[in-house]
Amino acid sequence: MIRKIISAVLCAALAVALVTTASAITKSELLETTYQFDQILFGEENVGGFTFHYYDKADSTIKDCVYVPIGESPWNPGLDMYTGPTDEEESAGYEYIIMNYTYGCPTIHPSLMGQTGCAFHCPYTGTVKITTYFRCGSVLPDASELFIYLNEVSESARLLDYVGTETGVETEVENVEVKAGDIIYWFVDCMETTANDSCDFNPRVNYTAVNDENVSEDEQVVTDTDEQPGTDSEENSSAAPDTEPGQVTDSEKQTSKATDKPKTTTESGEEGQNNTWIIIGIVAAVVVIAAVVAVLIAKKKKK
Repeated sequence: MIRKIISAVLCAALAVALVTTASAITKSELLETTYQFDQILFGEENVGGFTFHYYDKADSTIKDCVYVPIGESPWNPGLDMYTGPTDEEESAGYEYIIMNYTYGCPTIHPSLMGQTGCAFHCPYTGTVKITTYFRCGSVLPDASELFIYLNEVSESARLLDYVGTETGVETEVENVEVKAGDIIYWFVDCMETTANDSCDFNPRVNYTAVNDENVSEDEQVVTDTDEQPGTDSEENSSAAPDTEPGQVTDSEKQTSKATDKPKTTTESGEEGQNNTWIIIGIVAAVVVIAAVVAVLIAKKKKK
């Protein structure tokens, strides 16, 4: 019995140590990392840091997509996909919300009432570059429109507005300041109709800079665990925007717009380091307990 207890304690200590090691990343490693869809993970809730959603035009809210395996989609049974409502009574206007990665490039298809999309959850504070490959299958009778937002769907949070063509284009948004916990949203709008609106769609995120206060002395990047998206001002709330994202004037359209002010905190680095020391303390405590139990067993055998 005692041996089983020791084994369990040692396994727990090893698990904590492995988690600590796996979550650590150096500054140079982070700057060389490209966050993108992982085809192997397609079907999971989180795919390479991305989750899947649609923007509901009816009530101006972001809603979660559901994963449907091959053979179960009412829109295309031959594909697995993330999609919107599938119930016949609820899906009117939301047909063909599709995010699929069966073949070489991810594809996306919007509906009349729902803009299909995804979200990347920023793990660290710093500056990122957002690259998105986008190609419309056809521009007849109309094309599809790609939007990128930071933290919410609103004109002030829009980073990109691009009407696709039949020629694939790598859109880029550079020098976007983010905090750990910020969310980058991509949504594709069908414009007037859903005819021929299947598009190649491949979003990627690269960190181009990390704030010095978020890097420890041994070059480990730490996370702002207490930061939440949109804490800079009351404007970054989840309230519905005044206008739909597809309705903008020519003067408002931009091909690239980064946020104006850096979003950093001087306390975040210290707090991340404190969390690291807490984990180390837990591991040390578990090891000490295991050692004490071992000593007790040794004494029992001598008796």
